[in-house]
Amino acid sequence: MCGGSSLRHARGALPFLRRSLEHDTLGEALMKDLTKASLESFRNYASWSSSSSASSHKNLNNCFFERQRLQNYQHGSLDDRIMAPLRRVLKSREGQVLERSVTLTAADLLESWRHRDLAHSLRADDDWTVTTDIWAAVGGLQEGTELGHEIHTHDTALVSGALYLSVPNNAGSLVLGSGEHVQVVMPSVGDIVAFAGWVPHHVEPTALMTNDTPRVALAFNVSKRAVHLCRDSWLRSM
Repeated sequence: MCGGSSLRHARGALPFLRRSLEHDTLGEALMKDLTKASLESFRNYASWSSSSSASSHKNLNNCFFERQRLQNYQHGSLDDRIMAPLRRVLKSREGQVLERSVTLTAADLLESWRHRDLAHSLRADDDWTVTTDIWAAVGGLQEGTELGHEIHTHDTALVSGALYLSVPNNAGSLVLGSGEHVQVVMPSVGDIVAFAGWVPHHVEPTALMTNDTPRVALAFNVSKRAVHLCRDSWLRSM
């Protein structure tokens, strides 16, 4: 799907979508449950891990992600003591509604960029080729911890993004794109931000102060088996 179609978008346009899920989908109770479960699973991992590679908070969060990836994200077993708190919430009826909302947000982004067949596929309840993977990202559990994440992409995903459960005061922004073409997003609690998987992105660092809450987000990738949308395909004319 990487043909050489002509581009007639505004210079520097990036495929991304931002909306709030807090009130119409999540509700205050589920938001609290997801935040608590994410922190509990993260603390379980921190207690379990004695690896020197996880000695800094930054590396610990990266290792926490790798643990979730190797254990099949939210789809893994509840027998895993470390991830059980988060998986229990995500596998609940409310968690399944959340997962569906993430997938539909990805479909809306694809639809807005005229990838209608793919959007239709994501909206279908019975399309087994569509996968939505969700994992927790936790930043800063103590004063002075530098929050941030280096620039990277999710090239194998159609759509990536994050749902923000807890945002500390003066948190660093999510920066989409690079060079001259950049979109800066300052998320709020309950916001979901979705963007094309090929878009480079990073989180600006923020030093936590006393009484700040940790930065907690549920990141996600939405993929379709054997389908890859390169940059040129995403940016074809609307």
